[in-house]
Amino acid sequence: MLSKSAVVGVVTFALVTAATAPAAAAEDDVTYTGRVTAAGAALTGQTHVGWFEPASGDYHSVVTAPDGTYSLPVPVTASEWVLVANDEYGDPRTYAPEFVGADGQSDYAWQPLDLRPDAAQDATVDIDLDLRGSIVGTAAGFTPGRAWVDLKRADGKGYLYDAQRDVQDDGTFQFRDLVPGRYRVILQPSRGGRTATTSDVVTVRPGQEATLSMVGSKGGTVTGRLLGFGKPVAGVRVTISGDGAPADTTTDAQGRYRFSGLPAGTYRVAESGQDNGWRSGSGLVKVTVGATTTRDLTLEREGALVVRAPDQLVVLARADGTRVRELDRTRITAAPGTYYVYAASGLRWTRTLVTIRAGKVTDAGTMRPDKAFVSLRGAVTGGDTGDGAKKRTVAVCDVLCGGTDGRAATVRADGTYRVTGLVPGIAHVQAEQTGWQPGRVTARIGTASTTNLQLSLTTENARVRGVLRYRGAPVTGTVTFSRNDAPGLMRELTGGTLDTGAARLAPGTYRMTLNASAGNVLVGAPFWYDLPSALTTVTVKPGQTLDLGTVEVAFRR
Repeated sequence: MLSKSAVVGVVTFALVTAATAPAAAAEDDVTYTGRVTAAGAALTGQTHVGWFEPASGDYHSVVTAPDGTYSLPVPVTASEWVLVANDEYGDPRTYAPEFVGADGQSDYAWQPLDLRPDAAQDATVDIDLDLRGSIVGTAAGFTPGRAWVDLKRADGKGYLYDAQRDVQDDGTFQFRDLVPGRYRVILQPSRGGRTATTSDVVTVRPGQEATLSMVGSKGGTVTGRLLGFGKPVAGVRVTISGDGAPADTTTDAQGRYRFSGLPAGTYRVAESGQDNGWRSGSGLVKVTVGATTTRDLTLEREGALVVRAPDQLVVLARADGTRVRELDRTRITAAPGTYYVYAASGLRWTRTLVTIRAGKVTDAGTMRPDKAFVSLRGAVTGGDTGDGAKKRTVAVCDVLCGGTDGRAATVRADGTYRVTGLVPGIAHVQAEQTGWQPGRVTARIGTASTTNLQLSLTTENARVRGVLRYRGAPVTGTVTFSRNDAPGLMRELTGGTLDTGAARLAPGTYRMTLNASAGNVLVGAPFWYDLPSALTTVTVKPGQTLDLGTVEVAFRR
């Protein structure tokens, strides 16, 4: 958008509100004056006009007079800066913010502009604000009262301020007062559903209304029956997992379950009720949009187990010592087989061997802890052992451990360790040190008072650091490192600085993704930054510090 002398902006920084009445310029200031108009006509009301220096983040503004005129002191020290109008809280939202760069060129963000040179002398710059635009749409294939739309940038990522609207029962939705630019709309046809539809790019122009029609995807359906001894079983919980968070339902009177609105893909469906007397194997199903896949599940009878152990921690484990579950009630049901029942209280523990039979009740009796806990000892090799090294520790999750409440000990200077308060059975053990990949093993703790186990730390983590800037200004946002399409390490940019730290980035090849909006979030400009193509992937080696230096990011719109 070429100058009308106006440019708008949304700045990556929260511009410091410094609105004041026009004041006399100091001796080390020059004065910019002019008039702010709106779509070629007189501005109704008042707005802010300011100067902004992206590299430093310095900003100062004044309020226009009732006739739209302004007088703005600009320090002579200002360099590589822009004029900005109508970007602060309380300014008229009917109009987009404007940034004015060199030679009077203007745009809706400072990033596309050539910045103004040093403020050397007084100047007059008139600024004409553009009207914002709108998106008005209709939706079909949605659940009335449960559908909504999200507004995204053209790349389909990021978050825009106040960018979610409900779809009305008649199928209409609208987004008003949008900064001109390119957007996408995402239709969520049902709350709690999994299927979303993303629109093509929608271009919003000043003062115009863009129209959009969307049809919600109904997705695919998985249905089937739960059969026990050839007959339907009602009231049993069934879970489906795959694309997105797991969902569950309960079988009806005919033993039937149903999941709808599923994106295409492969899912696992299984009976998932606990202590209901039934069990089933899980089954893989392939879902096709618009089609129904049927998968019946055959249930087998479980057996019941009764345990009396008041005020004790009770855990069921397989005969090989592998934990199955914690018992939170006196009576449970489980698949037929041979198990250990553990009970612990205070400084003592006990266990008893039981056999559970289908359709039968097994009574484990009253559990009375009478055995002393055992310990695990050994030595840890590897890791950093020099002066000032971080401490090394050993963590143990035994049969009684629920995954977050294990036992731990600090490795001594000579490399030895001893972890106490354990019970016999299968345990997950790992040696840990900041900056190193954990040394993990699965071990069997014996019934003797002490079990010996040697551990090692062999792989030092890597570190990536650098500074992300655009035209000298630090970029605000996040950088994510991911591999094999799995969620990875995310780091917040602080003053444009990226540093993964030494603790968490395992050696390997990663895909780097930058999520950073260009402009002030409250203004909602649909612009963003991207990493240069040479940085879409990085490979780091054990112990390496990869210094990216200063990275000039790309501006997208």
